[in-house]
Amino acid sequence: MIPEYKDRLKHWIRTLEKDFYEPLGVIPMEYFTTEAMLTPEQARAVDAAALTRFLQSPLCARIRAAGERARREYRFSLLESAARFVPEASAGDEILLQGVVDCFFEEDGALVVVDFKTDRVAPDALAERAEHYRPQLEAYSLALAQVIGKPVKEKILYFLRRGEQIIL
Repeated sequence: MIPEYKDRLKHWIRTLEKDFYEPLGVIPMEYFTTEAMLTPEQARAVDAAALTRFLQSPLCARIRAAGERARREYRFSLLESAARFVPEASAGDEILLQGVVDCFFEEDGALVVVDFKTDRVAPDALAERAEHYRPQLEAYSLALAQVIGKPVKEKILYFLRRGEQIIL
């Protein structure tokens, strides 16, 4: 995916979720061009099939069901003990942990953290790639648990191109 369109992609997903489109066979890309959300060139760069798969997925249904308890593009900053991330850190050293969580939602009194990935990954390499992202989701979970004050019960990577999720 062309990097400058990633923000637009996230905006589309938020717009589609907000409007609660029923599961569709295809995403109506003309809607995005007529509403001036995308240029025709940007619309051609979108993998509409991948978006459709996500919007029809059980994960998307869970996010929709969470309603107002779902948050997207959640920015956080948190001072944390450096020893948690760097074992040789001196006592009292702190690290400023900052990030943007793609999505999280509350379900049964606990949080579910979702991170969307656009990587091209072979089916047999999916688990290995997910492990590569584990520290990122662990950091997000730590921050959210402290900032929101609820435990994290599930961490999900959703690989858009493959239409598959990995639970860490």
